[in-house]
Parts: sequence; C-alpha cells; structure tokens
Amino acid sequence: MIVLAIKRKFNMNEDEDGWKWLVVLAAFMVQFIVCGITYSIGIFHAVFQEVFDHDHFDTSWTGSILLYVTALTSVVFRCFMSKFGPRASVMLGGLFAAAGLGLGMFVEELYQVYLTFGLLTGKHHT
Repeated sequence: MIVLAIKRKFNMNEDEDGWKWLVVLAAFMVQFIVCGITYSIGIFHAVFQEVFDHDHFDTSWTGSILLYVTALTSVVFRCFMSKFGPRASVMLGGLFAAAGLGLGMFVEELYQVYLTFGLLTGKHHT
C-alpha cells in the first residue's frame, strides 16, 4: 500500500488573521455557553418547577424542546452552512442563542420558556 501526502498551500491574506480568530472565539463561546446549558438541563428543570409552580411533566418539556430543536435544526441548517459558510453560520447561531437566552429573562409563563429557551436557544447549531 502506498500512502501519498499532499501538501496544500492555503491562500490566506494577512488581513484575515484577526477575523478568523474572531470566528474561532465566537464558535467557542456558542459551544461553551449553549452546550453547557444543554448539559445542565437537570438543574434548570428543578428551578423551572419551583419558579413556575408546575409539575414534572410540564417543566420537562423545556429541555425536550431544546434538545429536539437542536437536533432537527442541525440537519436542516446544513444547507445554510453549505451556501454561506461557517463564519456566517456560527455568527447566526450565536445570535439565535443570545436572543433566546436574552428574551428568557423576561418570561412570566412556562409557555414563554418553551419559546425562548427551547425554540430560539435550540437553534444554535446553524
């Protein structure tokens, strides 16, 4: 078996150096914050039960919506990434997550948590 190593020369302009590090930082922050929230859903579940005074079934929908929207949109928005590239995709995902978490500060009913925390924050995998 013969293995060939091909070296590619990337054409990167010097002025793009700062931009690509900003994209890396944005991608890290999206994954750090949103995935950290996703993996901590059990803690949020207990808080939602206490704050909104609903039973286990009603408050468990928040985490379910978040996880299912994340899974479904990661497949659907693959086309977006193919067309516009990873830079725009990461930035758009960060905006969705920030909008969902930001609007989540103003909720007063559990259905609003479904919309902000579940739907908007779940769209972070664009």
